[in-house]
Amino acid sequence: MSIHSRGNNSTTVLLTGSTGTFGKFLARELLVYNELNLILLVRGTSQEDTRARAQESLGIQSDRVEVFHSDLLKDHLGLSESEYSDIMGRVTHILHAAASIRFNLPLGEARLSNVKTTENILSFVADCPRLTRFGFVSTAMVAGKRSGLIMESEFEHTAGFKNTYEQSKYEAEALVRANAEKFPVVIFRPPLIITPVSSENLGGPVNFLELATSLVARGRLPFIPGSEKSTVDVVNGVDAARRMCELMLKERLSHTTYHITNGIKAPTVRVIHTLMEQRFGRAIPLEFCGDMEAFMRRVREVPWYRPAMRIAYKRTASFLPEAAYPKVFDNRNTLSELHITRIGEDPADTLRLVFQGGLWKFSA
Repeated sequence: MSIHSRGNNSTTVLLTGSTGTFGKFLARELLVYNELNLILLVRGTSQEDTRARAQESLGIQSDRVEVFHSDLLKDHLGLSESEYSDIMGRVTHILHAAASIRFNLPLGEARLSNVKTTENILSFVADCPRLTRFGFVSTAMVAGKRSGLIMESEFEHTAGFKNTYEQSKYEAEALVRANAEKFPVVIFRPPLIITPVSSENLGGPVNFLELATSLVARGRLPFIPGSEKSTVDVVNGVDAARRMCELMLKERLSHTTYHITNGIKAPTVRVIHTLMEQRFGRAIPLEFCGDMEAFMRRVREVPWYRPAMRIAYKRTASFLPEAAYPKVFDNRNTLSELHITRIGEDPADTLRLVFQGGLWKFSA
């Protein structure tokens, strides 16, 4: 695929976070564009280790890819002065996807991973003479404890946050927005991303949706906040990467922020519950408590002689409250910009594959 009306053979994209669960799909999608060169900033103990890590994670063999040993928390992004200057002079697009997606980090650690790294990247961006666009992978979860219809044009709010991931990503997006008048900026807000993984990678950290569905099926979470009509927006990572790259490389954009979401087509909790029951071949009792006050009252009433249940609610305390703040992430900017009617695969079909035992991984 050529980058017609999107650049030329000197188009060079710098990507951070390329070895992450979702970032690897961004890297592969960018290389679909034949006239594009890709620079990857990757952590490691040495340049050799960095290249090996990138190769193992991405499985990419291309003379259009350069891998640099980097640390986004360090001065000059952990690059040598010559590397820093060289990349700065060549790069035309920067896509910052590196982030910690853990919900339960102490706020200070979350800010280091998500805010400080963004601050350092922005300092680099400001001195890139050929820069055409800076892209930032935020999250729809910056809406925090807001409820209802969330528009792409909306950002600032005082509703608060349910965990440190949401708060630190909100603060990082605020930094990007503060620089939007200095250079071209585009912000992507995906919801929960589901990506296929290989069997050798199944030993990694259990993700929150995997954990929650497992605990519900085992009877450890017999009640949850919200209602069966609440939506849980999920996207296939392959589709999300394709849409982000299409927008990132488009010659002109009409907006600054794009929800890479399903909008009103997001599946409801009832649909997810039904898929779970189909997967396990039995009825799975599940009670809905409504708002957080009612939910927390029920949690406090869990008897002492049900320690497994008490532990389950403690383990899910950083993300289960999301169901108490039902929202729909409007995606009309994305749909109209790309002239499409949906982001990609029906999210219910993706979830069905997950519950049928396919090899998939969730990330925020």
